[in-house]
Amino acid sequence: MLAISFCLLSILAILAAVEAQNTRIATLTEQQKKLAGFVKVDSEEQEKQLSAISHQLTSTSPPPESNENSELLAGIASTLAGMSVNLNGESLKGSASKSEAAAKHLDESRAKFERAANGAQKAWRESITQASAEATSAISTARDQAVQSIERAAAVAGAVATAKIDAANEPAEKIIATTAKLEARQLWS
Repeated sequence: MLAISFCLLSILAILAAVEAQNTRIATLTEQQKKLAGFVKVDSEEQEKQLSAISHQLTSTSPPPESNENSELLAGIASTLAGMSVNLNGESLKGSASKSEAAAKHLDESRAKFERAANGAQKAWRESITQASAEATSAISTARDQAVQSIERAAAVAGAVATAKIDAANEPAEKIIATTAKLEARQLWS
């Protein structure tokens, strides 16, 4: 009878250890779920921030224009001032040809400036698009790596817990089998 009591106490101790392991596994599982939820919420928040930054970058006006226009306008004003002083009957033809040359120069300068401005604006937009794509890719990669790390950690924790439970169950099963044999012997005696 003493042997049976000892066996029952051993079984109860092993069952308590198994229950403690089960509680730890449940706690680890709950923590893993919370961590996965946090990663998801954090990832969504980063995507919102990236969208806001991208929107700000695309809505910001391009760099200011150069002083070339103001210099060109000052030159035209100077030419016109000089022309108004010399406007008499004889110099009218010369003034007209100067005006035509100034207008032609103005058209050429305007076309050159427009090409430069369009090129700068195109380069600016391309750099914003590239930066936005790189940031999105980096966030996505970081999120994927975090999720994979969490999944690997959870799998390892589950495997370790299962191995510990199996190891804890093995002596309990032996004790139960031995107890059953002892009970069977007592019944036959």
